[in-house]
Amino acid sequence: RAVRELQDSRVREAHLNRELQHRVKNTLAVVQGLATQTFRYVAGAGASLDKLQGRIRTLADANEILRHGHWEEGRLPELAVRALEPFNTRGAVALAGPECSLPEDSCVPLVLALHELATNAVKYGALSTEQGTVELTWSLSGGELQLDWQERGGPPVRTPVERGLGAKLLRPQPGLRDVRLVFDPAGVVCGLCIPGGRLLEESEGSANLPPVTLYSPDSALAGT
Repeated sequence: RAVRELQDSRVREAHLNRELQHRVKNTLAVVQGLATQTFRYVAGAGASLDKLQGRIRTLADANEILRHGHWEEGRLPELAVRALEPFNTRGAVALAGPECSLPEDSCVPLVLALHELATNAVKYGALSTEQGTVELTWSLSGGELQLDWQERGGPPVRTPVERGLGAKLLRPQPGLRDVRLVFDPAGVVCGLCIPGGRLLEESEGSANLPPVTLYSPDSALAGT
């Protein structure tokens, strides 16, 4: 009976998750429609509207990662680019690190963590100002992948008095061995540790080299 109840609970949870993701997808479609209607008759808004719609589509694509519950490639920098594209409206996000893969069970927790960090940066942190920037760097040592999120140039950071539901995404959990979040007045800093990472074959010789900049404000993420 306990096994049957557990199975029923999992079925209900899966159904609710599908319904939630369906509603999120519909909401994004509605937002895109509203944007089109709002700017349809605004002179000179065509290019801006196209850019906004592209960002909404990117956000919908990122949501697909969560809907499926896995990431087919499980690679950096592709996963980080996909997660952060919707937030990089002015090319202020830079990524640096060697090409590597990570375990499948770490992909969704990492995407959620990056999404939460970027959301907070847009609302309160470095991405809420024209001068602010974000750097995400990573390195691999002894089979552990270390990612470091650093915000600069934003408003002075204050430690929140209350932590919301999003704070649950920024704590150690299956797939994320360690999470260190620091509310430095100069900018939020977050360290994420993922066990089981490995360099891709073509990068095997670079294990002891400093991270290589793969994306920067002047390259793939800029202007998306």
